[in-house]
Amino acid sequence: MQQEENKEIKHSELATKESQEKVPCIAKIAKPHLLRCKLEPNKTYLYCTCGYSNTQPFCDKTCDTSKDIKGWKPIEFKVTVEQTFWSLCGCKRSKSEPFCDGSHNTLDW
Repeated sequence: MQQEENKEIKHSELATKESQEKVPCIAKIAKPHLLRCKLEPNKTYLYCTCGYSNTQPFCDKTCDTSKDIKGWKPIEFKVTVEQTFWSLCGCKRSKSEPFCDGSHNTLDW
């Protein structure tokens, strides 16, 4: 799969217990489906991992400003080839975030 071969991702990290911040253990489902996005090769993107961003699937730092959901970190990624569109995860359950792996099809809605 071309998406898998071309991703460069730094995995997200949640706040540690020492930080005393509230961190939901499961991200909010932002969209119950994949999100088709036009991405520019070699441009750095921030993928929202908390599910609360108003600019899904991209991070808008909502979790940095909300006292109830602090501690989430976005996934920084870039693609190295141009495609018509990329399928990014909207449900926040993909095992290959930020890319969709079809997990939304198996969720118990």
